[in-house]
Amino acid sequence: MKLMECDLLVYCRNEAELKREVVDVVLSFTWRVKPVPIEHHLVGVEDQMNACILMMGELMFGPTRLLGLIGMGGIGKTTLAKAIYNHFVGCKKFQAMSFLQIEEGGSSFLKRLQKQLLWDIFHVQDKNEESYNHWFGKISCQGPILVVLDDLHERSEFDQVILDMGLLASGSCIIVTSRDRHVLKAIGGECNFFLHEVKPLRSDDSLQLFNLHAFGNGEVPPKFKAIANDVSKACGGLPLALKVIGSSLIDKKSNEDLECIWLEAVDALREDANVMNVLRWSYNCLSKQEKMMFLDIACIFCGWFKNEAMEIWKSCKESLCCGVRTPHTSLAKLIDKSLVVIDMTNGRGRGGVLAMHGLLQELGRYVGMDDGSHIWVERATSIVEAINQVSFSIMSK
Repeated sequence: MKLMECDLLVYCRNEAELKREVVDVVLSFTWRVKPVPIEHHLVGVEDQMNACILMMGELMFGPTRLLGLIGMGGIGKTTLAKAIYNHFVGCKKFQAMSFLQIEEGGSSFLKRLQKQLLWDIFHVQDKNEESYNHWFGKISCQGPILVVLDDLHERSEFDQVILDMGLLASGSCIIVTSRDRHVLKAIGGECNFFLHEVKPLRSDDSLQLFNLHAFGNGEVPPKFKAIANDVSKACGGLPLALKVIGSSLIDKKSNEDLECIWLEAVDALREDANVMNVLRWSYNCLSKQEKMMFLDIACIFCGWFKNEAMEIWKSCKESLCCGVRTPHTSLAKLIDKSLVVIDMTNGRGRGGVLAMHGLLQELGRYVGMDDGSHIWVERATSIVEAINQVSFSIMSK
Protein backbone atom coordinates (compact mmCIF):
# COMPACT_ATOMS: atom_id res chain seq x y z
CA MET A 1 0.00 0.00 0.00
CA LYS A 2 1.31 3.47 -0.91
CA LEU A 3 0.77 4.81 2.57
CA MET A 4 3.42 2.39 3.87
CA GLU A 5 6.00 4.18 1.76
CA CYS A 6 5.56 7.26 3.95
CA ASP A 7 6.77 7.51 7.52
CA LEU A 8 3.83 6.39 9.68
CA LEU A 9 5.57 7.56 12.83
CA VAL A 10 4.64 11.16 12.05
CA TYR A 11 0.99 10.25 12.67
CA CYS A 12 1.42 8.56 16.07
CA ARG A 13 0.10 11.63 17.90
CA ASN A 14 -2.29 12.89 15.23
CA GLU A 15 -5.10 10.42 14.60
CA ALA A 16 -7.13 12.88 12.52
CA GLU A 17 -4.21 13.40 10.13
CA LEU A 18 -3.76 9.64 9.80
CA LYS A 19 -7.45 9.13 8.96
CA ARG A 20 -7.33 11.85 6.34
CA GLU A 21 -4.24 10.30 4.76
CA VAL A 22 -5.88 6.85 4.64
CA VAL A 23 -8.99 8.29 2.95
CA ASP A 24 -6.83 10.09 0.38
CA VAL A 25 -4.94 6.89 -0.44
CA VAL A 26 -8.16 4.88 -0.83
CA LEU A 27 -9.57 7.55 -3.13
CA SER A 28 -6.39 7.43 -5.22
CA PHE A 29 -7.02 3.74 -5.91
CA THR A 30 -10.60 4.34 -7.05
CA TRP A 31 -9.95 7.50 -9.04
CA ARG A 32 -10.05 7.05 -12.80
CA VAL A 33 -7.99 9.25 -15.11
CA LYS A 34 -10.09 10.52 -17.99
CA PRO A 35 -8.79 11.41 -21.46
CA VAL A 36 -8.73 15.09 -22.38
CA PRO A 37 -11.08 16.30 -25.13
CA ILE A 38 -9.51 16.20 -28.57
CA GLU A 39 -10.66 16.56 -32.17
CA HIS A 40 -12.47 13.61 -33.65
CA HIS A 41 -10.52 13.77 -36.91
CA LEU A 42 -6.77 13.83 -36.27
CA VAL A 43 -4.70 14.35 -39.39
CA GLY A 44 -0.92 13.98 -39.51
CA VAL A 45 -0.63 13.43 -35.74
CA GLU A 46 -0.10 9.68 -35.37
CA ASP A 47 3.45 9.53 -36.78
CA GLN A 48 4.66 12.37 -34.56
CA MET A 49 2.89 10.87 -31.55
CA ASN A 50 4.57 7.50 -32.09
CA ALA A 51 7.98 9.16 -32.47
CA CYS A 52 7.53 10.99 -29.14
CA ILE A 53 6.31 7.89 -27.33
CA LEU A 54 9.33 5.99 -28.64
CA MET A 55 11.66 8.65 -27.23
CA MET A 56 9.89 8.63 -23.89
CA GLY A 57 9.95 4.84 -23.70
CA GLU A 58 13.72 4.70 -23.80
CA LEU A 59 13.88 5.58 -20.11
CA MET A 60 10.44 4.47 -18.91
CA PHE A 61 11.81 3.05 -15.69
CA GLY A 62 14.64 5.53 -15.17
CA PRO A 63 14.77 9.01 -13.65
CA THR A 64 12.19 11.69 -14.45
CA ARG A 65 12.04 12.56 -18.13
CA LEU A 66 11.01 15.81 -19.78
CA LEU A 67 9.63 15.90 -23.32
CA GLY A 68 9.57 19.35 -24.91
CA LEU A 69 7.27 20.00 -27.85
CA ILE A 70 8.51 23.09 -29.69
CA GLY A 71 6.96 24.91 -32.62
CA MET A 72 5.30 28.10 -33.80
CA GLY A 73 1.78 29.04 -32.74
CA GLY A 74 -0.93 27.06 -34.51
CA ILE A 75 1.41 24.23 -35.55
CA GLY A 76 -0.42 21.62 -33.44
CA LYS A 77 1.63 21.33 -30.23
CA THR A 78 -1.43 21.13 -27.99
CA THR A 79 -3.14 18.56 -30.20
CA LEU A 80 0.00 16.40 -30.18
CA ALA A 81 0.35 16.72 -26.38
CA LYS A 82 -3.30 15.68 -25.95
CA ALA A 83 -2.84 12.68 -28.23
CA ILE A 84 0.20 11.51 -26.24
CA TYR A 85 -1.62 12.08 -22.94
CA ASN A 86 -4.68 10.11 -24.08
CA HIS A 87 -2.42 7.30 -25.31
CA PHE A 88 -1.01 6.88 -21.81
CA VAL A 89 -4.49 7.14 -20.27
CA GLY A 90 -5.35 4.03 -22.27
CA CYS A 91 -2.08 2.26 -21.46
CA LYS A 92 -2.36 2.97 -17.70
CA LYS A 93 1.42 3.18 -17.36
CA PHE A 94 1.30 6.01 -14.81
CA GLN A 95 -0.22 5.98 -11.34
CA ALA A 96 -1.63 9.50 -11.78
CA MET A 97 -1.84 12.05 -14.61
CA SER A 98 -2.59 15.76 -15.00
CA PHE A 99 -3.06 17.98 -18.08
CA LEU A 100 -2.53 21.66 -17.24
CA GLN A 101 -3.18 24.42 -19.77
CA ILE A 102 -1.28 27.60 -18.97
CA GLU A 103 -3.11 30.82 -19.72
CA GLU A 104 -2.58 34.48 -18.99
CA GLY A 105 -3.68 35.45 -15.55
CA GLY A 106 -0.57 35.88 -13.40
CA SER A 107 -0.10 34.35 -10.00
CA SER A 108 -3.83 33.74 -9.42
CA PHE A 109 -4.01 31.45 -12.42
CA LEU A 110 -0.86 29.60 -11.37
CA LYS A 111 -2.55 29.00 -8.00
CA ARG A 112 -5.46 27.41 -9.85
CA LEU A 113 -3.03 25.19 -11.74
CA GLN A 114 -1.49 24.10 -8.45
CA LYS A 115 -4.93 23.20 -7.09
CA GLN A 116 -5.75 21.25 -10.23
CA LEU A 117 -2.49 19.32 -9.99
CA LEU A 118 -3.22 18.38 -6.38
CA TRP A 119 -6.70 17.24 -7.33
CA ASP A 120 -5.48 15.20 -10.31
CA ILE A 121 -2.57 13.59 -8.47
CA PHE A 122 -3.85 13.26 -4.89
CA HIS A 123 -7.58 13.81 -5.38
CA VAL A 124 -7.59 16.39 -2.59
CA GLN A 125 -8.83 19.96 -2.42
CA ASP A 126 -6.13 22.47 -1.47
CA LYS A 127 -7.89 24.89 0.88
CA ASN A 128 -4.75 26.24 2.47
CA GLU A 129 -2.55 28.43 0.28
CA GLU A 130 0.50 27.35 2.26
CA SER A 131 -0.09 23.62 1.78
CA TYR A 132 1.07 23.20 -1.83
CA ASN A 133 4.67 22.70 -0.72
CA HIS A 134 3.47 20.16 1.85
CA TRP A 135 1.56 18.09 -0.70
CA PHE A 136 4.23 18.34 -3.40
CA GLY A 137 6.72 16.94 -0.91
CA LYS A 138 4.59 13.76 -0.79
CA ILE A 139 4.36 13.38 -4.56
CA SER A 140 6.86 10.51 -4.78
CA CYS A 141 4.45 8.40 -2.69
CA GLN A 142 2.07 8.37 -5.66
CA GLY A 143 4.47 6.45 -7.88
CA PRO A 144 5.28 7.39 -11.50
CA ILE A 145 3.14 10.28 -12.74
CA LEU A 146 2.66 12.13 -16.02
CA VAL A 147 2.14 15.91 -16.06
CA VAL A 148 1.53 18.03 -19.17
CA LEU A 149 2.18 21.79 -19.06
CA ASP A 150 0.68 23.24 -22.22
CA ASP A 151 1.77 26.58 -23.71
CA LEU A 152 4.61 27.52 -21.37
CA HIS A 153 5.97 31.04 -21.86
CA GLU A 154 8.39 31.53 -18.98
CA ARG A 155 10.59 29.36 -16.79
CA SER A 156 8.93 30.80 -13.68
CA GLU A 157 5.59 29.25 -14.69
CA PHE A 158 7.17 25.81 -14.69
CA ASP A 159 8.98 26.37 -11.38
CA GLN A 160 5.80 27.43 -9.55
CA VAL A 161 3.96 24.25 -10.58
CA ILE A 162 6.79 21.69 -10.57
CA LEU A 163 8.59 22.73 -7.41
CA ASP A 164 11.30 20.07 -7.59
CA MET A 165 11.61 17.42 -10.30
CA GLY A 166 13.85 15.46 -7.97
CA LEU A 167 10.82 14.70 -5.79
CA LEU A 168 9.00 12.83 -8.55
CA ALA A 169 9.05 9.04 -8.41
CA SER A 170 11.28 7.08 -10.80
CA GLY A 171 9.60 6.64 -14.19
CA SER A 172 7.69 9.95 -14.04
CA CYS A 173 7.44 12.18 -17.09
CA ILE A 174 6.69 15.84 -17.75
CA ILE A 175 5.57 17.07 -21.18
CA VAL A 176 5.89 20.78 -21.92
CA THR A 177 4.73 22.64 -25.03
CA SER A 178 6.16 26.04 -25.84
CA ARG A 179 7.04 28.43 -28.65
CA ASP A 180 10.30 29.30 -26.85
CA ARG A 181 13.12 26.81 -27.40
CA HIS A 182 15.39 28.52 -24.85
CA VAL A 183 12.85 28.09 -22.05
CA LEU A 184 12.57 24.37 -22.78
CA LYS A 185 16.33 23.91 -22.92
CA ALA A 186 16.78 25.74 -19.61
CA ILE A 187 14.32 23.39 -17.92
CA GLY A 188 15.60 20.31 -19.70
CA GLY A 189 19.15 20.86 -18.53
CA GLU A 190 18.18 19.45 -15.14
CA CYS A 191 16.85 16.04 -16.22
CA ASN A 192 16.65 13.50 -19.04
CA PHE A 193 15.48 15.86 -21.77
CA PHE A 194 14.01 15.09 -25.19
CA LEU A 195 13.06 17.82 -27.64
CA HIS A 196 10.62 17.23 -30.49
CA GLU A 197 10.03 19.96 -33.05
CA VAL A 198 6.44 19.82 -34.29
CA LYS A 199 6.56 20.03 -38.08
CA PRO A 200 4.03 21.52 -40.52
CA LEU A 201 1.72 19.01 -42.17
CA ARG A 202 2.74 17.33 -45.39
CA SER A 203 0.88 18.44 -48.52
CA ASP A 204 -1.44 15.42 -48.59
CA ASP A 205 -2.29 15.77 -44.88
CA SER A 206 -2.81 19.52 -45.35
CA LEU A 207 -5.30 18.92 -48.14
CA GLN A 208 -7.12 16.27 -46.12
CA LEU A 209 -7.47 18.55 -43.06
CA PHE A 210 -8.55 21.50 -45.18
CA ASN A 211 -11.16 19.47 -47.03
CA LEU A 212 -12.58 18.17 -43.74
CA HIS A 213 -13.28 21.70 -42.60
CA ALA A 214 -14.22 23.23 -45.96
CA PHE A 215 -16.48 20.42 -47.17
CA GLY A 216 -17.28 18.35 -44.08
CA ASN A 217 -17.20 14.59 -44.47
CA GLY A 218 -18.73 14.70 -47.91
CA GLU A 219 -17.02 14.36 -51.27
CA VAL A 220 -15.20 17.41 -52.60
CA PRO A 221 -17.04 18.75 -55.69
CA PRO A 222 -14.86 18.20 -58.78
CA LYS A 223 -14.86 21.89 -59.71
CA PHE A 224 -13.36 22.75 -56.29
CA LYS A 225 -10.58 20.16 -56.19
CA ALA A 226 -7.90 22.23 -57.92
CA ILE A 227 -8.54 25.46 -56.04
CA ALA A 228 -8.90 23.61 -52.72
CA ASN A 229 -5.41 22.24 -53.31
CA ASP A 230 -4.13 25.79 -54.01
CA VAL A 231 -5.70 27.17 -50.81
CA SER A 232 -4.35 24.35 -48.65
CA LYS A 233 -0.84 24.85 -50.04
CA ALA A 234 -1.06 28.58 -49.33
CA CYS A 235 -1.70 27.79 -45.63
CA GLY A 236 1.83 26.38 -45.39
CA GLY A 237 0.90 23.17 -43.57
CA LEU A 238 -0.26 25.09 -40.47
CA PRO A 239 -3.19 23.17 -38.93
CA LEU A 240 -4.78 26.22 -37.30
CA ALA A 241 -4.80 28.14 -40.59
CA LEU A 242 -6.16 25.13 -42.49
CA LYS A 243 -9.04 24.72 -40.01
CA VAL A 244 -9.92 28.42 -39.83
CA ILE A 245 -9.69 29.11 -43.57
CA GLY A 246 -11.49 25.89 -44.45
CA SER A 247 -14.30 26.64 -41.98
CA SER A 248 -14.61 30.17 -43.39
CA LEU A 249 -15.25 28.74 -46.87
CA ILE A 250 -17.62 25.92 -45.90
CA ASP A 251 -20.74 27.82 -46.99
CA LYS A 252 -19.14 29.28 -50.14
CA LYS A 253 -20.13 26.70 -52.77
CA SER A 254 -21.72 28.65 -55.64
CA ASN A 255 -20.07 29.31 -59.00
CA GLU A 256 -19.81 32.97 -58.04
CA ASP A 257 -18.06 32.04 -54.79
CA LEU A 258 -15.65 29.84 -56.73
CA GLU A 259 -14.74 32.63 -59.14
CA CYS A 260 -14.56 35.40 -56.56
CA ILE A 261 -14.13 34.46 -52.89
CA TRP A 262 -12.04 31.31 -53.38
CA LEU A 263 -9.70 33.02 -55.84
CA GLU A 264 -9.47 36.00 -53.50
CA ALA A 265 -8.47 33.65 -50.68
CA VAL A 266 -5.70 32.09 -52.77
CA ASP A 267 -4.33 35.50 -53.79
CA ALA A 268 -4.49 36.91 -50.27
CA LEU A 269 -2.78 33.90 -48.70
CA ARG A 270 -0.07 33.74 -51.35
CA GLU A 271 0.78 37.41 -50.95
CA ASP A 272 1.62 37.09 -47.28
CA ALA A 273 2.29 33.75 -45.59
CA ASN A 274 2.43 35.39 -42.13
CA VAL A 275 0.09 33.34 -39.96
CA MET A 276 -1.54 36.40 -38.39
CA ASN A 277 -2.45 37.76 -41.81
CA VAL A 278 -3.79 34.35 -42.80
CA LEU A 279 -6.08 34.44 -39.78
CA ARG A 280 -6.93 38.10 -40.39
CA TRP A 281 -8.40 37.11 -43.75
CA SER A 282 -10.90 34.87 -41.97
CA TYR A 283 -11.76 37.67 -39.55
CA ASN A 284 -12.40 40.04 -42.46
CA CYS A 285 -14.93 37.55 -43.87
CA LEU A 286 -17.11 37.78 -40.75
CA SER A 287 -20.30 39.84 -40.53
CA LYS A 288 -20.32 43.00 -38.42
CA GLN A 289 -22.01 41.24 -35.50
CA GLU A 290 -19.68 38.24 -35.71
CA LYS A 291 -16.66 40.56 -35.70
CA MET A 292 -17.95 42.36 -32.61
CA MET A 293 -18.54 39.10 -30.74
CA PHE A 294 -15.14 37.73 -31.79
CA LEU A 295 -13.45 40.86 -30.38
CA ASP A 296 -15.56 40.67 -27.21
CA ILE A 297 -14.38 37.12 -26.56
CA ALA A 298 -10.73 37.79 -27.45
CA CYS A 299 -10.49 40.93 -25.29
CA ILE A 300 -12.88 40.15 -22.42
CA PHE A 301 -14.83 36.91 -22.32
CA CYS A 302 -12.22 34.27 -23.12
CA GLY A 303 -12.26 31.97 -20.09
CA TRP A 304 -15.75 33.10 -19.00
CA PHE A 305 -18.72 30.79 -18.63
CA LYS A 306 -20.76 30.94 -21.82
CA ASN A 307 -24.06 31.59 -20.02
CA GLU A 308 -22.61 34.56 -18.12
CA ALA A 309 -21.24 36.16 -21.28
CA MET A 310 -24.53 35.50 -23.07
CA GLU A 311 -26.47 37.39 -20.38
CA ILE A 312 -24.23 40.42 -20.90
CA TRP A 313 -24.66 40.29 -24.69
CA LYS A 314 -28.42 40.04 -24.28
CA SER A 315 -28.53 42.99 -21.88
CA CYS A 316 -26.51 45.16 -24.28
CA LYS A 317 -28.07 44.22 -27.62
CA GLU A 318 -30.27 47.32 -27.74
CA SER A 319 -27.51 49.70 -26.63
CA LEU A 320 -24.47 51.20 -28.30
CA CYS A 321 -21.96 49.38 -26.10
CA CYS A 322 -22.32 46.12 -27.98
CA GLY A 323 -23.38 45.44 -31.54
CA VAL A 324 -24.37 41.79 -31.07
CA ARG A 325 -28.14 41.69 -31.63
CA THR A 326 -28.33 37.93 -32.26
CA PRO A 327 -25.81 36.50 -29.74
CA HIS A 328 -26.84 32.83 -30.01
CA THR A 329 -26.68 32.87 -33.82
CA SER A 330 -23.41 34.82 -33.92
CA LEU A 331 -21.72 32.51 -31.41
CA ALA A 332 -22.87 29.43 -33.32
CA LYS A 333 -21.33 30.85 -36.49
CA LEU A 334 -18.02 31.61 -34.77
CA ILE A 335 -17.93 28.04 -33.49
CA ASP A 336 -18.74 26.71 -36.97
CA LYS A 337 -15.88 28.79 -38.38
CA SER A 338 -13.39 27.27 -35.85
CA LEU A 339 -12.73 30.71 -34.34
CA VAL A 340 -14.23 29.90 -30.93
CA VAL A 341 -14.68 26.65 -29.01
CA ILE A 342 -16.77 25.75 -25.97
CA ASP A 343 -14.78 23.89 -23.33
CA MET A 344 -17.25 21.53 -21.67
CA THR A 345 -14.71 20.01 -19.26
CA ASN A 346 -15.41 22.92 -16.91
CA GLY A 347 -18.64 24.75 -16.20
CA ARG A 348 -20.90 22.14 -17.77
CA GLY A 349 -23.88 23.51 -15.83
CA ARG A 350 -23.17 27.04 -17.10
CA GLY A 351 -22.95 26.26 -20.80
CA GLY A 352 -19.23 25.50 -20.78
CA VAL A 353 -16.33 27.94 -21.00
CA LEU A 354 -15.59 30.23 -23.97
CA ALA A 355 -12.13 29.54 -25.39
CA MET A 356 -10.06 30.28 -28.47
CA HIS A 357 -6.56 29.57 -29.75
CA GLY A 358 -3.89 31.89 -28.39
CA LEU A 359 -3.06 33.29 -31.84
CA LEU A 360 -6.71 34.10 -32.50
CA GLN A 361 -6.87 35.86 -29.14
CA GLU A 362 -3.76 37.86 -30.03
CA LEU A 363 -5.36 38.80 -33.36
CA GLY A 364 -8.57 39.93 -31.67
CA ARG A 365 -6.72 42.02 -29.10
CA TYR A 366 -4.66 43.70 -31.80
CA VAL A 367 -7.70 44.47 -33.94
CA GLY A 368 -9.72 45.71 -30.95
CA MET A 369 -6.96 48.05 -29.79
CA ASP A 370 -6.17 49.17 -33.35
CA ASP A 371 -9.71 50.21 -34.25
CA GLY A 372 -10.44 51.60 -30.78
CA SER A 373 -13.46 49.39 -30.18
CA HIS A 374 -12.01 47.25 -27.38
CA ILE A 375 -9.39 47.23 -24.70
CA TRP A 376 -8.31 43.87 -23.39
CA VAL A 377 -8.35 43.06 -19.71
CA GLU A 378 -4.65 43.20 -18.74
CA ARG A 379 -4.15 46.39 -20.75
CA ALA A 380 -7.24 47.92 -19.14
CA THR A 381 -5.96 46.99 -15.70
CA SER A 382 -2.59 48.66 -16.30
CA ILE A 383 -4.31 51.83 -17.56
CA VAL A 384 -6.61 51.97 -14.51
CA GLU A 385 -3.58 51.53 -12.24
CA ALA A 386 -1.78 54.35 -14.05
CA ILE A 387 -4.81 56.65 -13.72
CA ASN A 388 -5.07 55.86 -10.03
CA GLN A 389 -1.39 56.67 -9.54
CA VAL A 390 -1.78 60.02 -11.34
CA SER A 391 -4.92 60.82 -9.32
CA PHE A 392 -3.11 59.98 -6.09
CA SER A 393 -0.19 62.22 -7.06
CA ILE A 394 -2.53 65.13 -7.86
CA MET A 395 -4.44 64.69 -4.60
CA SER A 396 -1.16 64.57 -2.68
CA LYS A 397 -0.17 67.93 -4.07
